[in-house]
Amino acid sequence: MSTKEKWNSTRTLTITESHLIFPMIWEGDLNIHSNVEVMQDSNFQHVILHGDTSLALAISLIEKELGKSIIYHSISSRYQSYVCLHDEVYTIYQINDDTLTFSLINQKETVIVHGQLTGIEGCI
Repeated sequence: MSTKEKWNSTRTLTITESHLIFPMIWEGDLNIHSNVEVMQDSNFQHVILHGDTSLALAISLIEKELGKSIIYHSISSRYQSYVCLHDEVYTIYQINDDTLTFSLINQKETVIVHGQLTGIEGCI
């Protein structure tokens, strides 16, 4: 990211057990990443949130910052890491013309997901 570009930042969100509900319902992740006993024996050794859940967190933080829903025509994203319970995450974002570029970042400054919404309406 160029230092010449203006990036906005959202508030920080602490990940709690209530955030596990989304992947259970949306992704059908009832017994894998959200199961404490299963995950203790995994490479991660604890419950994680990733994929679409991270993407939803990133976009919802931006929507809360803007005070409105974002309408878009297409989305692209790259999942780079995962979120753990009690992590603190925030989103940096930039709006140029009809494109919103964003990254969800944790307290260790690790990028969790990076993406773009194109054909956005009503954000500016």
